[in-house]
Amino acid sequence: MRFNLFDALQNHSAGIVIVAIALILARNSYGGQAQTIKSLINRIDSEKKKNEELLRIEKAKKLTESALQLINRKNLSMVINHINDFAKESLVTVASIRPQPEKVYGDYTVYPYDMSLSVSGYHALAEFISLTENSQDVFIIEELSIKLDTQNESLGRSPRLVAGMRVNTYWMNE
Repeated sequence: MRFNLFDALQNHSAGIVIVAIALILARNSYGGQAQTIKSLINRIDSEKKKNEELLRIEKAKKLTESALQLINRKNLSMVINHINDFAKESLVTVASIRPQPEKVYGDYTVYPYDMSLSVSGYHALAEFISLTENSQDVFIIEELSIKLDTQNESLGRSPRLVAGMRVNTYWMNE
């Protein structure tokens, strides 16, 4: 008995065609599923990035709200009283406090105050500055000039320093 490949293929040609069709369908199905999986992986990555961005925005929103509560908790009509309290505590004499016109920016408003101080020395001035800038109400010293009060010295009194400064406080616009 001699084996003839052609005869064997003829006898099983229907089976071979069915297997070939099944292989083609399986390959197409697998390729489609692979594309679907790849698409889902890309979509998952995109959603993860969106979630990370939403978390970042939420953290920024909470930080902004806490800054807003910190900055806007002060009573603007009491600013001068607070500055006077700092001066008394640090043994600084306030010669004058002059509120300047407010400056409105997009998200916040600046309330500047020009003041003139008389101090016995640098330590008292430094304590006043420290109390002012470390206050729970947000104050920023923008300008500071210091000079020796020669007029006081010529009258035979102990020399004093005269300090001019601009202190800003802020209000967050809502």
